[in-house]
Amino acid sequence: MEMMVEIPGEVCEMQREPPKIRRIPVLLRQEEQSNDYDPKVVSFGPFHHGKPELQLGETFKKQAFQVFLSQSGKDKRYFYNRILYEIDEIRDCYDGGVSIQEFGDADLAEMMLLDGCFAVSHMEAMSSSEKLVDALYYVGMMGFSLAHRDMFLLENQIPFRVITQLLTLRFGRKKGWDLLDRFLKYSAFNGTGAGSSSNSFIHHRTKEEQRLTQPQPLHLLDAVRRILVSEIRQETSFRQLPSNNYTMFPWPKPWTTDMREHKEQENTLNSVYTSRSVTQLKANGIYFKPSPTYCLKDVAFESYGILYAVLRLPVRFVSSKTKVLLANLIAFEICPSNVTDYAISSYVNLMKSLIHSPKDVKELREKRILISNLGSDGEVFRVFDEIHTYGMENAGIFQDVKRKIEEHHNSKANTWMAELIHTYFLSPWNAIALFVGIFLIVLAYLQTYYTINPSDD
Repeated sequence: MEMMVEIPGEVCEMQREPPKIRRIPVLLRQEEQSNDYDPKVVSFGPFHHGKPELQLGETFKKQAFQVFLSQSGKDKRYFYNRILYEIDEIRDCYDGGVSIQEFGDADLAEMMLLDGCFAVSHMEAMSSSEKLVDALYYVGMMGFSLAHRDMFLLENQIPFRVITQLLTLRFGRKKGWDLLDRFLKYSAFNGTGAGSSSNSFIHHRTKEEQRLTQPQPLHLLDAVRRILVSEIRQETSFRQLPSNNYTMFPWPKPWTTDMREHKEQENTLNSVYTSRSVTQLKANGIYFKPSPTYCLKDVAFESYGILYAVLRLPVRFVSSKTKVLLANLIAFEICPSNVTDYAISSYVNLMKSLIHSPKDVKELREKRILISNLGSDGEVFRVFDEIHTYGMENAGIFQDVKRKIEEHHNSKANTWMAELIHTYFLSPWNAIALFVGIFLIVLAYLQTYYTINPSDD
């Protein structure tokens, strides 16, 4: 029996509200990791502006702004007027708007100018060692590192359009977009140099008609997310649409006593994915290799009959900032009006299902799937263990991979072969002992045979 829900006509006709820069949902603020959502040094946008603990960041902004102006060869009014001209659109980028009583047009434009110029200066500093040395002179290594962390917090964002406009005014369109592209890829892949030019979602900016038809990211965090989940084998655009199989909670069929359907439902239950660690899967003949791309959705399962199988996972660099970045990306996916395919949440859920202990991290590290500058495998384990996804997941993204893993695990032939290989062939001495044993058995058999059936000669 199907359940029908009647939707009022006015709801059906309601247009979707465009994505907004939002605050962290209240439920997430109640978790232990709530500090991962707050800036340490620099505020961007109105949500954390003016906090006493961030006053040092305001000093950094003013210093960066003076350097920005001196190198641009233009005065403050030139950039300020461009921001002020779009202040209504900028104000509307925030959830609920930004109150005029709290920030007037002039104050909001000043804030956007200082915040945007600091972000641009930070990008420029990361583009050359000379400019980096100059930046470190003002903010120090710790301040620079924490400022980079603060640039990718959900509540600590300014509209993407502000940054792109300042980049274009300062450097010109091509150089500005190239600088932004390098910075975003560096931030997405933790400075590992990952991501080829084909993975750039800015490389086709020379085609004006494409630039105008592709909606821009909402902010820097949104831009980094699109890079992480973009299909590298295809030309990537600013728009990351949900997958066609967009099912977060697949409803099971009601159980039946009809024997004609009983077998089908039993097979369905057997194919339900069960969380198993990397070491458990390896013991069952499933080995791990890095995926050919860095896209977090590039997970594949390759079976080689009863001999063994390979699970390919994207390479990921894990640092002290990984937990904060992933937590804010998940919060972005959870927020209302952000239509995504929950790819980040699904990837983290998959990794949490595979990593149950530091031993699992060790196996992935040895296969160069997880690369880290943290002190131990235990620290990498805690990074994934402490990230919460709140049960959010797109069941369709890794559905085929999980089904194949479960089928391989449930096969008795695969399990027997895996135990045989694990017991006798992982160690050369065990393999030699096995072959010697087989040789002696065959020799004994031949001796017995020829004793019973002597040759006519």
